[in-house]
Amino acid sequence: MLPTIQRLAMLRTVEKKRPLTKPEQKEMDLIKDYIMNRAWKIAFYRNLTTAAFIAGDAKLAREANEKLMEMGEGGKT
Repeated sequence: MLPTIQRLAMLRTVEKKRPLTKPEQKEMDLIKDYIMNRAWKIAFYRNLTTAAFIAGDAKLAREANEKLMEMGEGGKT
């Protein structure tokens, strides 16, 4: 599990017991933005890998898959 997701879970647990402070809320918002941006990048590289494979561009497919592997998402469908 990513440390950012662990921190989000911790902040959410705190939020259930009491309102978050402004710094805690800002941190939670930043984590949510990070997770959303990461999800978009993963989707982009997965789609690029598929499109490159269909187009027969093995080099581009390999490069996109390497990016996914760097993100810890390679080899997943």
